[in-house]
Amino acid sequence: MLFDNCTFGTCNMKCRYCRSLPDPIADATVASSDGISIDIEEQRKRLQESIHYSQAYFDIPILKLSGYGEFFLLPQPIPLLKEWSNHYDRIQVITNGTKLNQRRIRQLSDIPNLIVCISLDGHTPESNCCRTADPRILHTIFQNIEYLRSSGIPVEINSVLTKFNSPLFPDFLSFLRKHFDGLICSPFPVRGKHLAHLREPEPGKRLQPLLESYPEFSPLLPPKPYLQRLISFMESGLRVHKCYVGYTALGIDPAGDILVCACNVKWPIANLWREGLERAFQKRILSPNFHKFYFPEISFSGCRTCFTHYEVLNLFLDGTISLEEIGRLPMFGGPKTQIRLQELKTQLNAPLRGGKGLIDFQGPGRPGKHRFFTLAR
Repeated sequence: MLFDNCTFGTCNMKCRYCRSLPDPIADATVASSDGISIDIEEQRKRLQESIHYSQAYFDIPILKLSGYGEFFLLPQPIPLLKEWSNHYDRIQVITNGTKLNQRRIRQLSDIPNLIVCISLDGHTPESNCCRTADPRILHTIFQNIEYLRSSGIPVEINSVLTKFNSPLFPDFLSFLRKHFDGLICSPFPVRGKHLAHLREPEPGKRLQPLLESYPEFSPLLPPKPYLQRLISFMESGLRVHKCYVGYTALGIDPAGDILVCACNVKWPIANLWREGLERAFQKRILSPNFHKFYFPEISFSGCRTCFTHYEVLNLFLDGTISLEEIGRLPMFGGPKTQIRLQELKTQLNAPLRGGKGLIDFQGPGRPGKHRFFTLAR
């Protein structure tokens, strides 16, 4: 369904809640981490290889690029996007927005199925302090959002909710509504090791205005049930609804590990570089770990404390929102993606007739291309 490729791990920012230790940039071709030099051109090559080989094994309509590094630090990133664009319904690039400019954005506008997702927590230095409090950088980011919108490129914003920006988040939405049209902002809570010192202590009080003013903010936000589930999760700190993200997504981290779930469950199924791409992808196809995402109970402890922007996918698969509602988000609005979402929902909701062997559902006309995985019926 979705290839969450985080192979590139080099970044030019040090966000306070980053779940990894991104490799800082030393110059245009080399990054340095703990005194070890990393060839960015080699990272580019590995990213290309992982995507090229995945296309031989998986029929996946969405490619999402980078969740640990800054994609636009790569040398010649735009030719890569153009090369991959013919293979996917949608390509979503996660970026902090600092390495874009008007020239690059004009080039990006030639890629019709591209979505640019900006990581941004607020419109003021105070609300964005976990990323950068520099007003000059904020100005650059908002200028680039304006260039993206005027160039016709769909824009999404991912916002991590902390104690610093949660009280100001309705103001951030008001700012976005005033200055930009046609973008979606998906808030989700800070997670992992940073939760204790960055969490919002009164999420209901801070975020309830979003529900009360939802008709006003609805063009900017995911469907209302997303916000209801978000607030409930932030108040309790525990997930009560089933999550299917690990089941539906192929996730790879900067070390080349194929993960049970790119969002939280870090158990590696295989490693692309140590085992070879062919063997690693075959192990992903056959791994029994993904059975656990199929059954109603939450099987992995890490899932109980995880909530991300992917919750909209869970809301569709459990029947809370419609195909039309999830399709309002650019990443899930492609024609092939819409068909695949419905297929996946049908597979997940079909009654078991016995058997626990993992099989591959390829679908008609796509021999050898693995769409997603399900239990024998």
